[in-house]
Amino acid sequence: MPGPDSLPRVIPRRPETGTYGTGTCGTGTPAVGALGRSTELWWRAGPRRNGALLAAVVVGLVGWAVSLHGIDVDRLGSYGLLAALPALWFVALGALVVAAVAALSAARPSGPVLACVGIALVIVLYATIPAVTDLPQYAYVYKHIGVTRFIEAHQGVDRSVDLYHRWPGFFALAAFFGEVAGRPDPVTFAAWAEPFFAVVDLFLVAALARAVLGGTRVPWLAAYLFTAGNWIGQNYFAPQSISFTLALAIYVIVAGQLTGGSGGSGGRRSRRSRR
Repeated sequence: MPGPDSLPRVIPRRPETGTYGTGTCGTGTPAVGALGRSTELWWRAGPRRNGALLAAVVVGLVGWAVSLHGIDVDRLGSYGLLAALPALWFVALGALVVAAVAALSAARPSGPVLACVGIALVIVLYATIPAVTDLPQYAYVYKHIGVTRFIEAHQGVDRSVDLYHRWPGFFALAAFFGEVAGRPDPVTFAAWAEPFFAVVDLFLVAALARAVLGGTRVPWLAAYLFTAGNWIGQNYFAPQSISFTLALAIYVIVAGQLTGGSGGSGGRRSRRSRR
């Protein structure tokens, strides 16, 4: 009579994935070979993949920083800065785009890695102009700088001057920041308002998409598309920039309350597809 050890073993079915044992049926679960090693592609595996992606981010940022020395803003033609950008700048941007695609296509996307890639994309796309120029590029920014300097000098506003003195919240905040940071002249930091708000909006869009859809992959894809498609010059040193950011923050709070923090129906989908 055969003993218990000779009977065939029944491999339990995983109810949450529809797979048996340690194999994979196209659900994204890493397959394990006969020697106990994962047969998943190396660039989709955890630590090595994340290390390679972060290395690509560093290479892209270093290439971008080096490319800034090849930009001469005094010789801009009719096509503006785009035609004056060196080839290395586009190579750096391409490296970050490849890193973004690889990070999004990973079997288990890493939130911190996706955040690092997103910040690097914002730096390359939005910080190039303030990095190569000494002054803010938009003429109408200097109206806002004037109101900020007025608040710094007089510790208040004068509503009889113009309309800008009737909604001074942004300008008062800028004056306070300049005093705390030891930069009383807004000209020294006004040009960097655009990349700053772009980074904040990146995280807010990702948080909003996560509150509505859940998961990790889709929210950061939405944040990347927003960063790439957002209009250049929209988040400059102006009250509407902080108003837009505050509006996004309100949407995140409202969406989180409506979905109960579970990402709505996306919470169930995220457990299946690891979005």
